[in-house]
Amino acid sequence: MESCVVKAFQYVAKTPSVEDVKGLGVTGEAVVVYDMMEDTPYVEYEVPVKKGDNWINVMCVPSFALNKDYSLRYAISIAGSKSETRQVDAEVGSQVWSQNVLHGYTCSTASIYHAREDGKVLLRLALLDPGLAVQGIRIVYRNQ
Repeated sequence: MESCVVKAFQYVAKTPSVEDVKGLGVTGEAVVVYDMMEDTPYVEYEVPVKKGDNWINVMCVPSFALNKDYSLRYAISIAGSKSETRQVDAEVGSQVWSQNVLHGYTCSTASIYHAREDGKVLLRLALLDPGLAVQGIRIVYRNQ
């Protein structure tokens, strides 16, 4: 199956509290929020889609919440759709955690976007918890 990865620094917009971190993750770059200065810090990307179903995975650095008051969540909106919240943390030492570390990234259930034609769509990621580090967006073209 054909796929592509949009790296973390290829955003088209972001809020001030979203920071660029070089040398982090398998892509060598990540965006992260440490301090929740805005109500909802976010980053936006123009992602390439192909006609049919596009499975969109947000690739995050395998990490854990800063403390028990937080998780590692983001909300994703594709082409202006209603946001869907996803959680990407795993219990340290669990089988899921081990697999994430071996892969070099963690991701939640894919968001599916059905495109009527090839093109680009705007994807907004709201970073809901401090410490979440996004290293890229992987798009899998399912109708190829």
